Amino acid sequence: MIKEYSYQFEHSLKHYQASELNKKIWYLSEGLTNYSLIYENDLCIGISFSIEDDKYKDFLKYLNVILKNDIYDLRNIMPKPLWKNPIKHHICEESTMCELLEAKLVHVHGEGQVSIKYPLTELFEFFDAILKNISVNKFNAEQFIFPTLIKSTVLDSAGYFDSFPNLWSFVSRLHNDFSTFTSFKKEDDKLNPSSIKTKACVTEYSLPPTMCYYIYDMYRDNALGNNTITTRGKSFRYENKYCKNMSRLWDFTIRETVFLGSKAYVNDCLDRYRILATKLMDLLGLSGKCIYASDPFYLTNNAAARINVQKMNHSKIELRLDISDSEDLAIASFNRHNQFISKHFNLRSVEQEGYIYSGCIGFGLERFLFAFLCQFGIDDQKWPSIIKNNYKKPNKDNIVLNIISEYLR
Repeated sequence: MIKEYSYQFEHSLKHYQASELNKKIWYLSEGLTNYSLIYENDLCIGISFSIEDDKYKDFLKYLNVILKNDIYDLRNIMPKPLWKNPIKHHICEESTMCELLEAKLVHVHGEGQVSIKYPLTELFEFFDAILKNISVNKFNAEQFIFPTLIKSTVLDSAGYFDSFPNLWSFVSRLHNDFSTFTSFKKEDDKLNPSSIKTKACVTEYSLPPTMCYYIYDMYRDNALGNNTITTRGKSFRYENKYCKNMSRLWDFTIRETVFLGSKAYVNDCLDRYRILATKLMDLLGLSGKCIYASDPFYLTNNAAARINVQKMNHSKIELRLDISDSEDLAIASFNRHNQFISKHFNLRSVEQEGYIYSGCIGFGLERFLFAFLCQFGIDDQKWPSIIKNNYKKPNKDNIVLNIISEYLR
């Protein structure tokens, strides 16, 4: 039975703390059906929620663990944006999604799964061509195509399960024997989860949460000089009830560029790419900002301290575009790993003793596309001329090379 409850926090939360808590509540219990934070005098003092009655006590226990580990010690570290374009468009996230659905330019297949139709497919490829060619022609990146499935041990090596177990999607299959297959075929309700559990096993593979892990695994136990690699691929992060429109998907596409080498090389490449990315946003007339940010650590020891340190050390930067008058969306992140990843994968330097440094840039292509449409609408005649005059043309690489050489210096 589902019942409604309210609970007062031990300490009231400021806005930035409540915002961080909002990112984690749906991951506390499968029995939670609804919740809202309670505010008084601009402070968040508690929560009202609906939950299956037998899950109530565990939910409160887990909520207090998260509050003490992740929230109460958070500091409001808010340095000035690295870039900001205050141009204001008539923006509405919800109406844009409605227009896309009505025009049958997108289709929602399921939880966090959206398909895109021509001509938006051409716009999607045009944006990716720009990002790919920045990596290849400005940073001499090697290009790779990686498989979809990744060994779960690679994620473990990277420390993924220590920080983001809530986002993980792994691969299962039926037990490989005759009796299982015949029994499965005879089932009237083949896809009943409880029935499948008795016939399935978890494999050693996962769906990748991002592309860079393939690269670290590929070079594992090697000595490297300065290298840049770029790739595009499908990524998967289980967003639970946070799935929304095209802005938070379970199944999405990343254009990722990874820098490996000396500290100076990695930091210089990250800074130069960020500057080129913000020049691109200015060229397209997109409103947004570039700010220091943090990862959504979950069940991590001293998560609040890690978030504080990440912001103070400027190790993560997000490029965020406006999608409504009050909301923005991270379409890209710029991440300095220092030697954290290289130690986990034994990536050593050919030039000196010790480990190399690494950093990566990831652009969510569906997010980039959606933010653009939120700002300019779905009618391509109202898009910036540099887009509407070029995005449907063949030979996109040649077109974007001219744009990069002329505008993105």
